[in-house]
Amino acid sequence: MPRFYKIETHKDEVVRIVENAFCRYKQYIEMPHGQNLKHTYNFYWSWTKPKLTLNPLIIFQRINHFPKINVLTRKDNLYRTILKAKNRTKKCERMFDIVPMTFIIPKD
Repeated sequence: MPRFYKIETHKDEVVRIVENAFCRYKQYIEMPHGQNLKHTYNFYWSWTKPKLTLNPLIIFQRINHFPKINVLTRKDNLYRTILKAKNRTKKCERMFDIVPMTFIIPKD
């Protein structure tokens, strides 16, 4: 049974890269357009934050962006998140001892 992917992006080079990646896996085909199949994809690729809500996602569906993902993907936001986690308990503080000293310029 084929699996469907849907690409929503305005960058042609990104579309080609994603399509080439899915072509390697024979079970994935692009979701047919114009057949009113809004939520039948297995994988949804978006260049920016997707214009959909995460609540109706079915267990087999995947997307490549999540709300507030920049908390983990930007170094300054990641460090702030680690600091918050370190300050929760002594155990958390010990868990994050591996994080090197980091400065967020111009604040530090």
